[in-house]
Order: sequence, then structure tokens, then C-alpha cells
Amino acid sequence: MNSPTTQQALLLDVGNQRTKWRRLAFGRGTPIEAGVFETRAIDSLSEDAMGELFGGHGALSGVDVAFCCVAGEGRAEALCSFMSQRSVARIKRLRPVHSGLGDQSIVVRGRRVRLRSHYASTLGADRWAAALGVVDLEAHWPMSAGQKTLLVVSAGSATVIDGLRLTLDTSSGRCLEFLGGFIGPGFLQMKTCLASGTADLAGLMRSPNQSQKERPTSGLPDWPTQSADAIDAGIEMGQLAPLAWITRPDGILVHGGAARDWMNAFDLWVARHWTCPVEHCPELIFSGLRQALEGSFDID
Repeated sequence: MNSPTTQQALLLDVGNQRTKWRRLAFGRGTPIEAGVFETRAIDSLSEDAMGELFGGHGALSGVDVAFCCVAGEGRAEALCSFMSQRSVARIKRLRPVHSGLGDQSIVVRGRRVRLRSHYASTLGADRWAAALGVVDLEAHWPMSAGQKTLLVVSAGSATVIDGLRLTLDTSSGRCLEFLGGFIGPGFLQMKTCLASGTADLAGLMRSPNQSQKERPTSGLPDWPTQSADAIDAGIEMGQLAPLAWITRPDGILVHGGAARDWMNAFDLWVARHWTCPVEHCPELIFSGLRQALEGSFDID
């Protein structure tokens, strides 16, 4: 798939608030550079901003670019236009509605993997990128014929909990099936809504920088008595609520800016009931974008 003259790739995860990026060399596991900028900067991209946004290796000539965007069609088109003027080798936008990712095979590390979903045309590109990232996580596939179920949690402006079924069949090989998921407001969205919609609660809220482990506790573990504790507990319960309808999975993979908050909430409220490994996977979407560039299928 890759041009012999193309040695680097720029991968971008364009979120509603922040855009995270990685520059890597094909064949190397660790990024050459990594960074983040406010997504609104895409509205005024310029040559002068190259170094500020994309680091010391700002030149994009001959680089492969792959990205997923949930920040609106206008910003996705602006990014495509800007990149195309920088003489990039190619630019690929992961967009399931056009990519046919719903039921096809890809090749990862010499192994063929079937991707299957009945909902491909309605999924956000970031959700598909994360699912593609799981393909490369060897430790999470069944060791012998059978199935595993994983939850992929994206904790950002929204909290998304998706289910994946990973199947190993001795005759047909590997299959990754997207089962569906839940989307709700993220930690900050829930706290902002409470603060703006109530007269007194804003003044009772703790600093967002104070973690669950640092804050004082009050009352019984299941019944917070202080208002600040009750607010924190209510938001945490809201983040975890879909788990009440989910059969315990074989593992949970968490990524996004609020990943640590979600994992801390899980440890506090759910871990005592579920014996289930929870893993922080901050590179999951970038792994998926890399699969899209290096794999055996095309994306728009």
C-alpha cells in the first residue's frame, strides 16, 4: 500500500475540543513526535502555524496523512484542503459510511482478520478507529478457538462504551465484530450541566484536578453525606450506568482525555463486583489509523 518513497505518516484524532496527533516512521513502534492542539485552530490553518501545530518536523511533503474527525464536516474538509496543498503523499480520512468497513477482511501482521458490523454507516469514525486499533492487540485475542468480549470506552467530551466480539475459528481465522454501544455526556459535560442549571451546586463542586483518591470521604461508601461527595458520586454513577445492562466482559480498554477519571470511578464503584481487567490504551485510535494506512483496504 505504501509508496517506496514514503517513510513517515502523520495521524490525527480530531476531537470536538482537542486534536491529538502522532508522527511516526513506518516500521517503528514509537512516534517520532506527538502533540495536541485546540481543534478550533483548524478554522484558521496557515503556513505559519505548521511548526506550532505539528512540531519541529512541520514539513508535510511526501508524508502519508490519516485522520478521523468528529468535529464537523467543515473542519474535516478544511483539514483535507490544507493537507492537500502541502504536497502530502496521500491523505486518508477514516469515514465508515464510505469505506465499506462493515463486512470485509484486512491483513494485519500477515494475518487476515474479518471486520463485521451491521451499523457501519452510522458509527462515528473515532469508534471505528478504536475498533481497528484492537485488531493489533495480540494479547486480547483468544489463544485457541473461541470468543472474547471486550468493552472499548472512549472518555472524552462524550463517554462512549462500545462492545466488540473477538472470535478465533480454526477454519475461518479471526473475526472482529462490532456489537453496538452507548453514548452519554462525559465527565465535564455532566458537571457543566449541573453547574449551569442549578443555583447552588456550582459552589459545592470540587476542583476537577482533585482525584477520587485525594478527596476526603464522608458517610458510608455507598451513601455520600457531603454535597460535594454526592455530586462526584452521581456523575461517576452516570458514567458507569451502561455497565448495569452489560454482561461482564473479558476486558475493558479505556482511552480519551478523561480515561483516568473513568478508570478511577470503575475502581471505586464497580471493581468490587466485577473481576475484570481494565487497561489504559491512550494510543488505541492511532493504532487504528495506522492499520488503515498499512492494511489491505482503502479508506476515503
